[in-house]
Amino acid sequence: MTSKFYMPVRSILVIFLAYAGGVSSASAQDLTAEEILAKSKEAMQQPLSYRIVDEKFETTVYQKTLADGTKAVFKEAVSKKDSLLPFKITSLQKGNRSYEIYLEEGIVLDTSFRIRKTDELKKAAENNSQKKEQGVEPSEQKDDLSSRYTVEIAPHNGKNCYLVSWKAKDIIFRYIIEQGTFLELEVDVVKETGERLFGVNEKKDLTLCPDLTDDFFQIPPGMETKIMANEVERAAVFQEILAKKFPPPQKVEMVEPIPLPPPTPTPLPQIEGVGELPAPRSSSRILFVIGVNVVFLAIIGTLIHRNLTKSSQLRNDTK
Repeated sequence: MTSKFYMPVRSILVIFLAYAGGVSSASAQDLTAEEILAKSKEAMQQPLSYRIVDEKFETTVYQKTLADGTKAVFKEAVSKKDSLLPFKITSLQKGNRSYEIYLEEGIVLDTSFRIRKTDELKKAAENNSQKKEQGVEPSEQKDDLSSRYTVEIAPHNGKNCYLVSWKAKDIIFRYIIEQGTFLELEVDVVKETGERLFGVNEKKDLTLCPDLTDDFFQIPPGMETKIMANEVERAAVFQEILAKKFPPPQKVEMVEPIPLPPPTPTPLPQIEGVGELPAPRSSSRILFVIGVNVVFLAIIGTLIHRNLTKSSQLRNDTK
């Protein structure tokens, strides 16, 4: 009885949920690109933290809209464990100003040229999109920027997301925004070939941080600020900071040995009453002297033997 009663009810619930899901999906797809980006901009004004991971660094990001309406972003980039030089770069962006902060060295690099470059690129893309095409009358060439946007719904790391793209010539601005929360999970500026112009910008572990204060986004006092004109100049100063932080090992100079003076011969001790000791004789001379003595002894022995033989014969004859 019970199972028979719940079977149709469960079927009705399944049909209702499927219908509701279809309506939700349809309503989500009905949002325009401008509406999605506006909701995302509002959601991203909340105090947030997240991580960005690329080939060399793992970056923790904190962002907030300050009391004066300026958007502030604070980043701590730490090199990965397999890096030869463990290093940390702290950066801060407030409105149209950006900085790299090196606390131990007491130096701040003003890298606002990067923001200007991004703004110029976007402005140039907008200007290119508004130029009239050949053969089209100016009255017909009121280019609606909204027509340049495309909106798709696609999964991203297991989440249903909006993929909002805006194309101008060969450059594509691509935004991946989570449905429901409208949090911005990734922003890319790429060429049609797929090449990123500004590196990886995928946000992981997005977390609300309501306790972030405005003081958190201040440059520490007493720091020396250097204004960088371009990326080449910034790279040169960064290499100087890196060289001071990790100086190369000093070369050990080989010292040539000092030649020692030749040893002074020590005179042999003198024995009283004897005089100087005879000079040592060579081995060949010693052998010669021994040989002469042996021959001399042999001759003497032979003569003695003959005399003894003769005397014994004389004795025998007298008997």
